[in-house]
Amino acid sequence: MELDLDVGLLRQAEKLAIETGTTLTELVSDALRERLARRQGIRSTAAAIPTFRGRGVHPGIELSNNAELLDYVERQEDPH
Repeated sequence: MELDLDVGLLRQAEKLAIETGTTLTELVSDALRERLARRQGIRSTAAAIPTFRGRGVHPGIELSNNAELLDYVERQEDPH
């Protein structure tokens, strides 16, 4: 089986896979599962994001920017 994907879309997906520590195959599989679940009217369990601790949303942190979030977390873990 062969897929003919838009090169720009594929590059974005590869970047997201790297940023989130997953494989491109897992990323595409998750996206297909979510899309199929929406089509069937079933809520995907992948959308549930558990939270464990914290002090709420911080000003200046863009929640949709994984690199910015990672930088913030690393700064919190390294007091130097």
